[in-house]
Amino acid sequence: MTDRSLPKGMPTSAELADKLADALPADGSQVELTAVWQQLDLTRFSGGRINQNVGDSAFKVWARTWTTGGPGFAIGSSVDPSDLAQLVAEATANANHVDGSKIYLPSSTTLVNDPYFQSTADLDAEARAKLAETIIAGGDGKAVAHGNIRVALQSFGLANTSGLRTGYEATYAAMNMVSQARGRATGYAGAIGRDASQLDFVGAAKHSAEMAIQGEDPVVVEPGDYEILLDPPAMSMLLVSLGYVGLNLFGATAARQPSAWHHLGRKTASPNFSLFDDPLNEKALFSPIDAEGTPRSAITLIDEGKAEGVAHDIASAAADGTVSTGHAMPPGDKGPAPHSLSIPAGETSRADIIAGMKRGLVVNRIHPFISLRGGPEGDLSGTTRDGAFLVENGEVVAPVANVRWSNSTTDLFGNVEAVSVERSVEFMDLPEFSPHTAHLPSVYSTRFTVQSSQPRER
Repeated sequence: MTDRSLPKGMPTSAELADKLADALPADGSQVELTAVWQQLDLTRFSGGRINQNVGDSAFKVWARTWTTGGPGFAIGSSVDPSDLAQLVAEATANANHVDGSKIYLPSSTTLVNDPYFQSTADLDAEARAKLAETIIAGGDGKAVAHGNIRVALQSFGLANTSGLRTGYEATYAAMNMVSQARGRATGYAGAIGRDASQLDFVGAAKHSAEMAIQGEDPVVVEPGDYEILLDPPAMSMLLVSLGYVGLNLFGATAARQPSAWHHLGRKTASPNFSLFDDPLNEKALFSPIDAEGTPRSAITLIDEGKAEGVAHDIASAAADGTVSTGHAMPPGDKGPAPHSLSIPAGETSRADIIAGMKRGLVVNRIHPFISLRGGPEGDLSGTTRDGAFLVENGEVVAPVANVRWSNSTTDLFGNVEAVSVERSVEFMDLPEFSPHTAHLPSVYSTRFTVQSSQPRER
């Protein structure tokens, strides 16, 4: 356990678990109660100055009940005993009473790591303001910083009618920012992790500013096929879109369908492409257990191009005749899902990959609104943003106006030839209490189809 000093008003996970256990019914039903307390402090900056410094704390509580065939759930915001009892009643009333697989709730668990760091808890308003001022100054008058620094302290408690009482305390710090140059070109950078002392916020901010400055006077590229180097922020947007909407990429049900892109055993990508979920990765937002109290475990999703595994919670594992992998999400989410994705580092530097490109694009970021048309090839399309550059004969020759692109997942990932040795942890998504991250290199593919390119309006 790390040394810690919990702020006044923050409940311990043990206190939460005990309070939840007292509210469980004793009628033999299968019920789970989960509570998360979070204190979220946020410093926003824009236009060269700090413009907001706010903080708040709140509870979110879930009740989940199981009958044969399906769960029922209800969501609340209070750990008062009467409110918990009402929440259990609502979840029971919402249960799906149909024939199905028998569910067995865990009665014990193992906490293998401690995600609470005092360095993050100590990042108070004054410390965040000093950090923001350093970030703002990093543009040297050539680029203006817009973004935020957030610090979250969390206490997670869980109890169920099988006797499980568990939980943990956690921290995370994050920066999310866009730099804008005088001619309106933009660059993006972010940083996120449990331990603020290990995060290079200032370095990320300088990278964002440099990208914005380099992006001035973009050229328009013709439609057609290009080589592509997708930097980690762009890859993270692709992966979260594939994982949570449209394709249900990693769901057990979808993976059993022969037409699914992620059909188990199918060759879905190049032998140079592998994808894992590693919820114990200490560089990402690791945690010891999932939303059902099952210990987290790493899974291989794609191994050298072949679909190998899926994420499971208790219910999906029972339906699939296997065991949970520790990937349960809070009730009401889209089912079990990986949210600590990882692509292994390659053996080639990002600079050397660019030096080997004949004619292609380097894309820093992709807009999160990606159109997923689905199908066995995983068709998708979107736009670039916050930094795209044209490469000719191994040299970056010009910034590029944002492009509209359209690809099949099979083409894009099926033509991966290299990934960089450098990696960074990126946001995939920022749900209220559980950010999703990915530890990614830059990914080089020989197939990226540009539909159109448009210059920025002045």
